[in-house]
Amino acid sequence: MRLSFLLLIFTPTSFCAPSPHVAQVVLEADGGTETDLHPLLRKEAQPNLLQEDAVGDMMQQQPTSGFNSSSGLWKEIRKRAKVTAVEPFSADAPPTVVYTGQTASAAATILISTTTCFSAIAWAVQSKMKFVKEATWQTLGPAIAMFCALQLFYILREVTNLLVADNVATEEVSLKGLRPEDAPAVAASGAGSVAVSFARFVLGYAVLQSIFVLSRQRKLAMEIAASFGSQLVGLLAADAFATWQETPYWNTAGMSFAFVILSAVVLALVLVPAAMLRTKVITADEQKAECQKSDELIACFGISLCFAQFWRFLLAGQLPHYLGVQRSSYNRSETLFLFLVWAKLFVLALALDKLVSRFQGPVPEGAGRFYSCFHKCMQAASVVPLAMAMTSAWCCFYWAKWATYSILVTAEEVVAAGYFLKAEMYAAIVFSLLCFATIYAGMHVSEKWPHMVASVKLSSVASIFVLSLSWNSAFQSACAFSKDSTSSEALQVFDRCLKCQWMCVLLIPVWLQLVLPHLAKKDGEDDPKKAETEAKNKAGDDKAAAKVEGQPGGGAEGNQPAAPAEAPAEQEKQGEGSQPAAGEDDQY
Repeated sequence: MRLSFLLLIFTPTSFCAPSPHVAQVVLEADGGTETDLHPLLRKEAQPNLLQEDAVGDMMQQQPTSGFNSSSGLWKEIRKRAKVTAVEPFSADAPPTVVYTGQTASAAATILISTTTCFSAIAWAVQSKMKFVKEATWQTLGPAIAMFCALQLFYILREVTNLLVADNVATEEVSLKGLRPEDAPAVAASGAGSVAVSFARFVLGYAVLQSIFVLSRQRKLAMEIAASFGSQLVGLLAADAFATWQETPYWNTAGMSFAFVILSAVVLALVLVPAAMLRTKVITADEQKAECQKSDELIACFGISLCFAQFWRFLLAGQLPHYLGVQRSSYNRSETLFLFLVWAKLFVLALALDKLVSRFQGPVPEGAGRFYSCFHKCMQAASVVPLAMAMTSAWCCFYWAKWATYSILVTAEEVVAAGYFLKAEMYAAIVFSLLCFATIYAGMHVSEKWPHMVASVKLSSVASIFVLSLSWNSAFQSACAFSKDSTSSEALQVFDRCLKCQWMCVLLIPVWLQLVLPHLAKKDGEDDPKKAETEAKNKAGDDKAAAKVEGQPGGGAEGNQPAAPAEAPAEQEKQGEGSQPAAGEDDQY
């Protein structure tokens, strides 16, 4: 058990080491000066780029008289070293990201950060403080499930895309935004990729419905399918519609917004008939509710991402793949506006949730036809607050990326790749703390104000979604920067898929064996407590009745004369009740 825990901590971070093919060092011993450096690279050419063997060869070839010892060894080497970086996108365009010693520093930062996070989780789940412990479990469960779903989604997407595309964009997370602005979009989707993405979604949804039908008598399997399976199929739906939205036909602001409505209509045409067919097999109310929640989550994934893509296109004017960024730099007004967008969307989600919750009950008796139709429409719109909350989560995730790029990327200076890795890690840690604080505060709010439970749940879903996206972005960025740039694109994809697979192998058993049983036990604590209280009350009543029966004048012997005594009393009551009737007959 201890060995598995150590592997859980250190194995994911071992994938973040920089590849030896990432940077190339070219030493010119015959006349290289500081002016030979590229203007963008002069400030970033650090001594830790030089490998020990290259430094030794340079010192052997250079005459002793040509070395200025007063200026220092490393200063002289910097003057005579010409550093070139492998451009991750195009060999023609000048490099925007330089792979320096900051990459190794970022790997160390990731190692320290992940170890600290795992240590904090181990302390929190064993904490004696009730709210801290429960908030940790409630954060871990859906966050691990979502993170693993993102890894499996990446594996399915990239492997199937290789079947129809010759050139695969392997830098879809952080590096894509660092492409030259005049370069063609890597994520420009063709008809083949759109068809494949929709095939993945339809096939995944069919498999999920089959699991629902086959496991309708198994509660644990239904819970796993409703949580983990729904998230994975939801990501497939989001990828399908976002890939379609990237096509040139929707490359305007108006058409991009129209696509949001189109995605809602298409999802309704897919999910509603499937739900009608499913109800013929699944008849239990509890199972129907789980399946309905699954459909709502899948629809929210697809609609929310398309709506978030519309806001990104409206602000930045470009629409690449949804895990990338549009440009290399953003001004403060764009970043601030996106911050206001996700904040307002979140507030709107809370307000809509309050409004829709008033119409969740049955239609009042005597209501008119218009009010009945309006009531049913509001019940059908119960999915809108969740979609708005997830849209705000997507926009918050993009805002963090925009803020990072607006700070790090400037027009005059080149940015080391390690800075982006560390920025991704810092963002993941900040979102982790904010998510834990949100759930922790929500538990206190729910305890003091029970009518706020729905809003607290909505906030928890949005915060956990942002947390999962940020950790996935950090992991995928580390994989992207540690790739072997000399290998083929297919081998690069398979290498990253292997790393995602290892993350799933490590985390899914932890989620199944530790997190999920604890959450299921926690969710079922309320009903057993009520049943236990009722059983105790019933046992107390039985004991009191037994004591009464055991008293003198009670019991079987005392009860025998009581039966005949009741008959005259009843007859007397009947007689009293029949006298007025007889009197009335005499009167008439």
